[in-house]
Amino acid sequence: MKTINILITFIVLALNAAGQDFHLPKNVNSFDILDFCMDTYNNDCISTSNGIYLRQSEEWKFLTTDKLFRPDNRLYKCDIRFDSKGKLWVANLNGIGYYHQGEWQILNIPKRIKKDAISTMNVDKEGKYWIGASQGVWGKRDMIGWKLYKKLDNPFSSVNDIAIAPNGYIWVAIAAYTGSDGFERTEGGVSYFNGQWNSVNISMERLLKDNDGDNVAIWTGYKFIEDIAVDNNGEIWILNGNGQLMKYSKNKIKIICDKTNLCHHFAIDNKNIIHCIGDNYFTLDFESKK
Repeated sequence: MKTINILITFIVLALNAAGQDFHLPKNVNSFDILDFCMDTYNNDCISTSNGIYLRQSEEWKFLTTDKLFRPDNRLYKCDIRFDSKGKLWVANLNGIGYYHQGEWQILNIPKRIKKDAISTMNVDKEGKYWIGASQGVWGKRDMIGWKLYKKLDNPFSSVNDIAIAPNGYIWVAIAAYTGSDGFERTEGGVSYFNGQWNSVNISMERLLKDNDGDNVAIWTGYKFIEDIAVDNNGEIWILNGNGQLMKYSKNKIKIICDKTNLCHHFAIDNKNIIHCIGDNYFTLDFESKK
């Protein structure tokens, strides 16, 4: 039987303080960050509305292209991730592309998808592209045309993140919104695709409870499921809009970190350590033992 020993270490850092292990680029604060990821060498990478910042040898390098970042088009979502070949993928309202070996390559995305408010993308081990947008989840393999694999019928729903598990399952985080009258109208939550779509056994009511069992308020227009990721052991990690980092395993959800408005973005490095950025920076180090 596998047990998980959790060691939570909070490293409270002033994000603009000198001499710390982690610092943001100049003129960038935590609220400017739209997404956060790490490459295979555990280098930090963050996205902003203006472009991408990649940290190498403790120095930040700024990457941008007018194909994906435009001065007259402020972004509120810009998904970034590295694939197994070291390509840095970027997905936002302006399209999808990747940065590799000093050059940008932009994908030719059909207009019907681009106008669908692209929010995230991923590439599975077979090289198939997966795109998340307001209409649902699109997929494409090589020369085969694009297909809408999952359609979201509710106009208040949107795919916020896509993660690929080692077993090939496609995990999807769907944002939850409420209407102008405060009532929830969404099919938001977490689903996975293994040839057919499956909703995990997590009700929105359960997700809306804190550690004390108290209900957590949903504000009008509130995005609930923010990020989803799979660690090196195949465990599913979920971040909600309350800053709660949760682990989903065996049809159960467990809140690992409950620091309200602290964890806005997280990334998992090659040592299975979770790095979180929010009002503060901290790491979550865990070991799996049999």
